[in-house]
Amino acid sequence: MINPLDDNTEQPLLEDHDPIVHYGPHLPEAFLKIVPHPKSANQMSSIIPLIGNSLAGESAAPYVPQPENRPWAPFRTLEDFELTELAITSLMPKTGIAKLLAGVTGKWSNGTSPVTLKKYSDLDAVLYKARKYVVQVCSGLQGFDLPI
Repeated sequence: MINPLDDNTEQPLLEDHDPIVHYGPHLPEAFLKIVPHPKSANQMSSIIPLIGNSLAGESAAPYVPQPENRPWAPFRTLEDFELTELAITSLMPKTGIAKLLAGVTGKWSNGTSPVTLKKYSDLDAVLYKARKYVVQVCSGLQGFDLPI
């Protein structure tokens, strides 16, 4: 049996029927080729250059993304994020989280803790805001009347 992964023949990056003509025969030095799903309404492939709009051989300063000032947003502090992550990943009950917050922000730290979450409702409110930062997922068809 022939393994298609053992095929050492080079595949062209752009097929003849590809509608990408913007770059002509020269592709950018580094790029992503977006190939749509076969059932997608838009069947046009596209090329996204990763280093500016430079073509191979041109010298251009590479784009280096800068980190955000507060990558833990919407949490006020990194410590708020880390404590919330610990509470969620360890499946702590509401009462356990409330006791942990009371200790961390109160008697255990003499009021000098960088954690700004004081009670469970603070943690719940910031989690509500954090849900807006992730891809919203819907499981099942809710609210749709489908003909039988």
